[in-house]
This record gives sequence, structure tokens and C-alpha cells, in this order.
Amino acid sequence: MASSLKASETGLIVIDKARRSKGWNKVEEAWFEKARVSRSSLMRFWRGAPIVRESFIAICETVGCNWEEIVDNTISSTDPPDIEVDISEWQELCQTVLEIRRSLTTNQFTARDGIRFEVDDDIVPVGLVKRSRQRLFDKDFRPKPENGSELYKPEEKKIEYDNFLKLFKDVNSEKPRRIAIIGYPGDGKTTWLQKIAFWVLDNTNNLLIWISLGDLKGKTIENYLLEDWLKAAYKKREVEEKIENNFVEQFNQGRVWLLLDGVDEIAAQPVDALVTVARQLTGWIGEAGVVLTCRINVWDNGKNALEDEDFETYQLLGFESDQINKLIDRWFKNTNIEVEEQLRKKLTPSPEKKDKLNPKWKRLKDAIKNPLRLTILFYICRRNSSLPELDAEFYRQFIEIFYQWKEEQYKPQELESEKQHKRQDKRQELENALKKFALEGIKQNKFLLPHSLVEKTTNDKSLDKSLFQLSLQLGLLNQVGIIKGSLNEKIYSFWHPAFQEYFAALDIIDYNKNSDVKFDIIGQNFASQWSEVYLFWQDLKNISIDQVDECIYQLIGLVTRQLENDNCQPIVEGLENILYTFDEQQLQVLALRLKVKIERQGVKANSNIQNIIINFLNKIYEATNDFNTHLLVITSLEKIGNEKAIESLINLWDKNNELQEFIEKILTELKKDSSKNSKISKKIEDFFQRDKFRDKLAIGIKKKLSILISYWNKDEQKLAEFKEEIFDYCNSELKKLKH
Repeated sequence: MASSLKASETGLIVIDKARRSKGWNKVEEAWFEKARVSRSSLMRFWRGAPIVRESFIAICETVGCNWEEIVDNTISSTDPPDIEVDISEWQELCQTVLEIRRSLTTNQFTARDGIRFEVDDDIVPVGLVKRSRQRLFDKDFRPKPENGSELYKPEEKKIEYDNFLKLFKDVNSEKPRRIAIIGYPGDGKTTWLQKIAFWVLDNTNNLLIWISLGDLKGKTIENYLLEDWLKAAYKKREVEEKIENNFVEQFNQGRVWLLLDGVDEIAAQPVDALVTVARQLTGWIGEAGVVLTCRINVWDNGKNALEDEDFETYQLLGFESDQINKLIDRWFKNTNIEVEEQLRKKLTPSPEKKDKLNPKWKRLKDAIKNPLRLTILFYICRRNSSLPELDAEFYRQFIEIFYQWKEEQYKPQELESEKQHKRQDKRQELENALKKFALEGIKQNKFLLPHSLVEKTTNDKSLDKSLFQLSLQLGLLNQVGIIKGSLNEKIYSFWHPAFQEYFAALDIIDYNKNSDVKFDIIGQNFASQWSEVYLFWQDLKNISIDQVDECIYQLIGLVTRQLENDNCQPIVEGLENILYTFDEQQLQVLALRLKVKIERQGVKANSNIQNIIINFLNKIYEATNDFNTHLLVITSLEKIGNEKAIESLINLWDKNNELQEFIEKILTELKKDSSKNSKISKKIEDFFQRDKFRDKLAIGIKKKLSILISYWNKDEQKLAEFKEEIFDYCNSELKKLKH
């Protein structure tokens, strides 16, 4: 094998001076590119580690130095190659083979728009935790869909990025390291493996070999290494036996990290995949340190043969807001600045606007913590040059892109053997099953779907068992844990709850095509879990405006009828979530019906229902700028009259200048027609008659407004000054009331 060279301490000082004169840093890209060496070789050069002779000479000559003045002559190029010299060439071979892994897997989307991400880029992968066990869920746990990513988040403490990478400094101490990185589809498992791979090459003298297990195609790991990897590294049809022996010796010396990507791709049955890998990590292969990636659906499916091999298990988390901002910068840099800024405001709103997001953006903001979902969103935004509407069409496109990604990486055997048109039929069959399963879960208010529900649905023929397995294989459904206190009953969730809501809405559409009943599935027992389903239903193109109006008035009637019931909170919450879709007339009708109900029946003081109604009235107030609707809300709050209602009312008036808007309206009417003076006086009297709790304020403003009536035909300057005096008085008195 070729001899190796390393730099002496004085040689490194000379090299350092030469690179400074060029204005280069120690790992300057122009340096290793001109020298035609890898970045890892340059880093090993700086560490004083042996590297291949030709690479050593090229590094020196590229900065204008004589390599003979830099070399450490304590190692002779004519000496028989020892194991320390041998390893340098193996490092070069590993680096060369690994180069194709620099590009991130998401580049299949980004490259279409001229954007490529590489592992060297300043992009920190998603966080991770060291997982001790599967997550346990209470049987009656009801997660909120806008926080759906929490279903996939383990409970252990996050590990610092640098601390995790330090695990790979040594292949073994007493025995070879065994590390598993597990996650859900698109979580960034492969990206983490890439970060580990190049960190090992850049920071240690160990060897690193990457195997995508889907490429084995029935071969053992040992056969693949000797018959495929080694020949590819040497670019030869046959490799000499002495090279093979030397290669095996590197394993036996504990110098090799073996990176196995995609355990779930090695066999048709999940358990078989884990057993297959476990059986092959023996002999000289077993002397390597092993890092593997695997989907949680496979890792947690029954008995795990790899966990018996003392694998340390690390589970991936989602992106943080600062990481999302960095990726927004990269995606839209120097292109569509307007879309970039709009997206940033939607996904990372300022604290005071955080709660203003409508339900769809709240869900999407949560969903894109997953790297693949974030990439798909960016792709859609960039292609359309605008933010998506987040309607049913957006989710249809999202699923379509997801299928494209899956067909490249996880082609199910059920689909591979069929022609293209049959694949489409199989896909439609799968989606029809998912629709029914999604709707069944929504009916039971479940975004965590226990295995017992799977069995019920499969027994009812709503979801074929093979289709259920296919949905797990694709990742549209995922196992997220087990039910606490059960005999390991598995529990599942859609890729994100938003997709369950989308599929459920599609199933309602299918139902309505064959029925005269337009909305009874939702309307019969509307509650918070139906609100987003309703929004998807409303978005679908075959829903008429008349159907939407009919549905809204049905829901208004439902919520006002249910207000006296102790279980009305889910219904009210559901309606709160869709208030922003109501027009002014619909909001006014809702406020009027609530007012009538409160005046006729009253509200039980200091009760849970009373608090629900007060909060609901506040939501209606904030959803509109209509003066009449505001007055209806105010009347209802005053009718309730307890301390919380009064406090809420004062806050509303102060916050939205309701009192000032009333005064502005009076001024406008005064200026229009002097004959209305008596009517306006009566309106003022009626308005303040309701303000029993603010007698002093009411009397003061009534007097000022009465004086104003006599000035209606005076000059506008005087009226404006008088108006400001009233406003100042209002503000000062309201502040006194608060204190």
C-alpha cells in the first residue's frame, strides 16, 4: 500500500504562516479543492496525523511550501507499512466513498429550485434524547391537535449537540459501541447519521463505512462489504486477498465505525429486519462500532433483538424556532423576500401575536417541526410564490408530494409488483381506508388511536389489515407508544393530527355524495374535535355557499341550546375555533341568540358555565368590528353582571375603544340631521341606563354629550376639541374603575 506522511511541529508552523499570507483559514474550501484532497484529509494534516503521501504533498504545494521541509522525518516512507500507516489510506478510501453522502436527502426537493443543502452547512440537526423506554399514555388522554407534535416527543431531557457527537470519539473502550437513532418519517435520521459520519472523519483517526441497508438486496453485511464496498472503494472488479485481510484487520483492531442507515428497509417484516441485523453483527463485523437508524414503528414493534445487544437508543425531537428561521433564510435568500417575511411572521409570530393565529396556522406551525414537513411547505411556497391557503387543496398537494418522496425511498412491495395504474388503485384503496379510520377516531374524540380501535375497524372491514400495515410502512400512521396499565396495547397516531382531520373531512364528503343529509355527521354532536374537520369540509370545492350557511346556523342553534348543559365546553370551544370564518351577519345572529338566552334564562352565578359564556362573548367581540354585535356582547356581559363579567367588559371597552366608537357614532348622527336631537338623547339615555356599575362615569359622560347636542351646528374645530375632552374624561374614569 502507498506510504503515508505527517507534518512535524515546526512544519505546521511554516504551513500556518503560508496559509495566513493567503488569507485562508485552516480548512479553507479553496485550499482542499485546489489540492484535490478531502476536507477531512486537511483536518488530519493539521492534527499531525499520517495522510496519504500524494495528499500531503498537494496540501503543502498549494500554499507554496516545499513538502520536504514540512514532513516529520521520524516516519520513513521506505519503512514497511505498519498499522498506523495503513490506516491513513483507509481513511482516504472511506472519505472518497462517503463524499456522495454530503448532500441532504431533502435535496430531491430543494435542488429543483437551485438550492442544495450539505452536511457541512451551518444547519444543526433536530435535537434528540436518550430514550429509556416506549412512551406511556393514559387511556383517556386527549391531546390538542395544534400541539400534535407532542404525541411524538419523548419525555426525557434533550442532549446537547456537542455532547452527543463526543460519543463517537472512540469506537470502543471495553467493547464496541452500539447506538441506535430512531424516529418517524422525515424526522432527520439520515441527516444525523451524515453529521456523525463527517464529524468522525474530521475529528478522529477512525475509519467510517456507510451502508444504506436497502442496498443489500438479500446480501449479508459481510458480503456487501467485501464484494461491493471494497471493490467500489478501489474501483476494481477484483481486490487482492491481502487487501481484504488488511481491511478485516482494521475491524479487529477496533478502528471502524459502521453506519447502517434504514434498518426498516432490510426485510419485509419489521421483526425480521431487527433479527437479521442482530445476527450479522458477529465475528469480525461485530468488532466495529455500530450506529444505525430505524423508524420507531419497526424499533418498537414487539420483541427487539437489537435492544438485547445493548444498543443505546436515541430518539429524535423536532426543530426549534431558531432552526426554522435559519432554514427560511436559506430557502428564500435573494429570491422571494415578500414570501419569506410573510412565512416568518406566520411561523414565528411575536409573543403578543402568538395567540392570534387561526387554528390552521397553529397546526401547521406545530407540524413543521418535522424536517420533511417543513421542506414540503417551503417547496409549495416557493413553487407558488405565495403562502398557501391551508385549505383542503393544500393538504392534497402535501400528501401528493409525500407519496413522491416515499416512492423513491420506501417503495412498498405491494406497489412494486404492480403497474403504474394499479399503483394508483392501491393508493386510492389505502386512502379510502384511512378516511374511514380517521373519521372513526374523530367520532370518539381520539387523536391517539388504540390498537383496539384498529381491530374494531378492521373487523368492520373499514380498514383492511394489509392496508393498515401499509399505512405504517409509509408512515401515514405511526406507533407512538403504549397504553399505561395495559398489556402493552399499542397506540397510534396519524403523521400529524391535521392529516387525520383532513382524511375525516374527505370521508364526510364521500358520505354526503350518497345521502340527502348534508352535515349530520358533524352536526349531531359538534365539539372541539370537529372544528378543523368542518373547516376542511367547508374548503372542498363541491360544497356550496348555501350548504356552508346552513351548517353555520345549525351550529349556532346547537351551541345556544347546549349552554345550560354541564358538558357544553367542548361545543363552545369548537365554535370558537371557527368564528373567524363567520361573516358579520352570522356573528350578529350568534350574539343576539346568546343575549336572548341570557335575558330569558339567566346564568347560574359563579359557575363553570358562566365562565364559559363570558369567555365565549369575549371571543365573539374580538372576531368582529361591527358596532351592533359589540353592543349585543356588552349587553350580555352587563346582564350577567358578576365581577368577572364587569372586569371583562371594562377591558373590552378600554382595549377596543368601544365607548369612543359610540361617541363617534353620536357625533356623526348629530352632524347629519338636527331634527334627530331628541332621538339621539334617548339613545344616549338608553345606552347608559345599563351602566349601573359605573354611575359616576355614566353621569359625567351623559352630561357632556347632552351639552354636545346643543353644539351640533357649531364649527367643527370646537366640536373636535369637545370630543377630545370627553375621550380624556372616559380614559381617566375607566382607569379609576380598574383600580
